[in-house]
Amino acid sequence: MRPVEEVLAAFAAETAGLDSFLAGLSADDWLHPSACDGWSTSDVVLHLAQSEEGVIATFDHGDASLPLIPYADEAGAGGDGAVDAIVDAAVMAERPDDPAAALDRWRVAHAGVMERFRKADGSDRLSWISVPLSAHTLAATRLSEHWIHGMDIREPLGEPAPDSDRLRFIARLAWRTLPYAFAFADEEAPPVALRLVGPSGDAWVFGDDDATVTVTGPAGDWCRLAARRLRPHETSLVAEGPDAKRVLELARTYA
Repeated sequence: MRPVEEVLAAFAAETAGLDSFLAGLSADDWLHPSACDGWSTSDVVLHLAQSEEGVIATFDHGDASLPLIPYADEAGAGGDGAVDAIVDAAVMAERPDDPAAALDRWRVAHAGVMERFRKADGSDRLSWISVPLSAHTLAATRLSEHWIHGMDIREPLGEPAPDSDRLRFIARLAWRTLPYAFAFADEEAPPVALRLVGPSGDAWVFGDDDATVTVTGPAGDWCRLAARRLRPHETSLVAEGPDAKRVLELARTYA
């Protein structure tokens, strides 16, 4: 199996699990506050639908921002908060009358995304939010976003999903994008090695032995740190090296 096919299989499994969970929600569950400030369960699913529609726009028109253009002026934000403000404005503007209807919109968009990914070559370059990405990396990014927002939905409802070995793709994504994360902060990334323990107890190793920074610990903690769902002191990660603190502060899985 090619690397991109492995990521797509993980992405499909992640979203199938999320779909199954969402299909069983009650009317009250759809209105329940999520872990995303100011957003309900329905709002998070709507955001996932909108972001998948952005992926389709990337494949079809070379511009992920096309679905969000109507909300740029409404958001009225500049600088680092611009994307977040536009995304929030899009959710506020497109909330369905029936909160559960967000599920059907996401299903349609996600099916379209998977169709396009399966036809793409993993090395194809695609325009994304901040930087061009290969189809392989964009698929891993989409897996990561659905995993993150799945947590944002499930945990407030008291039904968190167990970690799976699909986190390997997210852990690698967070490692591979460290140079981008440091550049985003106008800093230069050091060589970093990850020595993680996966949910099944397997050792996950990324990076060379001579890296100046080494991070060890549970893979789930590393992924949640990079998702900004845990702060460094809330994890069991151990980082060693001259820039170790900054690695834990800056790691991220999203643009």
